Amino acid sequence: MLAATVLPALVWFGIDAAVTGNPFLSFTTARNLAVEGGGGAIQAAGSALLGGIRGPATLLGLIGAGLAWRQRKKRDLLVPAGLVAVGLGMALLITIAGLTLLPRYLLLCDLGLALFAGYALGGWAALPAKDSTIWRIAGVAAMALGAAGAIVLGAPTKLANEVRLDASVHRDLSALLKQPDVILSIEHCRQGVLPIQGTVTFPSFRLIPDALLILHENHATRDTAVRGRAQLPGTDSSLAVTIIPTDTDKRILDRYSHPGIKLPIDERVPKRFIQAGASGPFMAWNSCRRAQALHQTP
Repeated sequence: MLAATVLPALVWFGIDAAVTGNPFLSFTTARNLAVEGGGGAIQAAGSALLGGIRGPATLLGLIGAGLAWRQRKKRDLLVPAGLVAVGLGMALLITIAGLTLLPRYLLLCDLGLALFAGYALGGWAALPAKDSTIWRIAGVAAMALGAAGAIVLGAPTKLANEVRLDASVHRDLSALLKQPDVILSIEHCRQGVLPIQGTVTFPSFRLIPDALLILHENHATRDTAVRGRAQLPGTDSSLAVTIIPTDTDKRILDRYSHPGIKLPIDERVPKRFIQAGASGPFMAWNSCRRAQALHQTP
């Protein structure tokens, strides 16, 4: 049990180390994401209950909890109720600490509510048919209405749009990082011109995996370090990639500039940087004096 408890943390540290070079990055940068003016315990509880699952599923979870309390032995409720309690407790602690409360942090609470929601839909199967007629009809009707509602509200279309959006971001980023002037900037800044060699920075950490995949395809940029600017200021990088705040899909700004937190979009050009390339919503800015001189050479 101890090994199972420690393993997720070790995996998290390992991913941070492999992607950013700092295994404790999540600890050292979490404060940079703090949001002022939290709503206290009530907001934390509400955020937890509505964190990662939709309102109807939350309502079903609460109904299922009431049904399970009446129909099941209390010891049967320990696991789902414990998940909800731990999730709510985590939300309160995160709020008290002044950190950002993101939906994925509330997964335990969501899992507990999902188990109770499942009981609301199918718990009638554990009862004699004569005692569960109304419950059976209500559960089947809820599932049918949920499936029909998802189709009517366009869930398949929304999923397809999300896939297309991510594909366009990867395509535009790939086009940017493969432009000759961008490669030139990275190559020449890796040769000792700056203390930090060949470092590319992004507004957030979410573009780092895509960037690493793209850069590793090219032998000339394979060893390039990729960082988020919360970890490394843009002025200390050889190439800073920004997102154009105007005429850019708001989903791209929210997801890749300041994901999950309500902060103003800040994509100002770093001081003493010159433009090295652009593609779609992305612009690349170069700080390497040697590469700048090469750019300016006829």
